[in-house]
Amino acid sequence: MPFSYSQFADFLGCPRSYFLGRIKKVPRTENAPLCIGKGAHQIVHAIEELKSVGEPFDVAELCRQFESQMAPEIIADPKWTKDWPLVPKWVEQYLTWSEPQETLATESFYTVRVPDGPEEITLVIDRIYRDADGAEVISDLKTGRNKPSASQLPIDLQLSIYALSYREFTGHLPDYLEIVHMRSGTAHRTTRSDEQVDAVLENVVRPLMADINLSMACGEEGVWACNPMRTYGCGFCDYCESCPLGK
Repeated sequence: MPFSYSQFADFLGCPRSYFLGRIKKVPRTENAPLCIGKGAHQIVHAIEELKSVGEPFDVAELCRQFESQMAPEIIADPKWTKDWPLVPKWVEQYLTWSEPQETLATESFYTVRVPDGPEEITLVIDRIYRDADGAEVISDLKTGRNKPSASQLPIDLQLSIYALSYREFTGHLPDYLEIVHMRSGTAHRTTRSDEQVDAVLENVVRPLMADINLSMACGEEGVWACNPMRTYGCGFCDYCESCPLGK
């Protein structure tokens, strides 16, 4: 079974949620913030695709097209009515910021084998580009209300897994990894060394894979703790209504 960062994040945050979504296959409830994030990502990707072949694009029209696909209950959500009208502005400021950069890939899907093991990691990288100084940058887009801080980046697991996977796929690490917060128009960069990536692999990734494999082998008899990290309240969980503990 291939692993992914989202699997690791789900399992670390709430094994019970992991069990409900990935083993019991309980349908995930879509919500307005999730759809807004998905829409912003899809619109940026569509624009990059159009730019790559020299085709014109209209940000407002792309936003209207995405909104037309949304369920009525999503559009009626106050979070949607408050934030979705701001998305064209987020996208326009992102395009202005990224104009000097050379896009190498967007929404790129990778499957890489974990070093010295049978496991594989799959991931989708929002964007890879070369900046004005010729540096290769892996860029991750965020749209949530929580604004990432520069102090978070050196220990960000997602960026470490991106660096690990990129190294296995290309033979070298990216020059930089960054998180772009579209809502605030800010971007923070960091780096990873081979030693840092190796430490994350041995001390985080391998133990996580072992824990997940053990829990999967136990099935419903496994220990699927409910929200042990207390990172977010159960009310934020997509499976809250299907979880006796969370409910």
